[in-house]
Amino acid sequence: MLVADEGASDPIRELASELGVEFDDEAVLVRDHVSHHTGDHTVLTLGASQIVPSLRNNEVVLGKSLAGKQQISPVLYRGTAHRVTSSRVVSVLQGTFHAYTPSNSVQPLVGVPSLVSVMQARNNARVLLTGSLALF
Repeated sequence: MLVADEGASDPIRELASELGVEFDDEAVLVRDHVSHHTGDHTVLTLGASQIVPSLRNNEVVLGKSLAGKQQISPVLYRGTAHRVTSSRVVSVLQGTFHAYTPSNSVQPLVGVPSLVSVMQARNNARVLLTGSLALF
């Protein structure tokens, strides 16, 4: 597992980049003004619809308790988003289409932000990547 947050150090960001993920700018939290938790727009409330559609029935990735469920208990997410830059990385949990990251970056994250992704290396080693320590 590679778990970071908005204050991730340069070595963590470089390792994530080597694995095929680019975290958003330092000190930037993903925001959602529609699907947020109790007035804090940086705490996202996520449900089954934020699981990537192609993985919603996948017991290998989600386990038997989550695979195929239309409704799950809400997951609260506070952290940074990331961009997938490798074909070996698959986004598992994404923000809603209302979610965004305010950024002054030359290459801001656009589209639906990735929040949790998984990667499989050529030697079949697997890594889970997320930008939220609070998720755990």
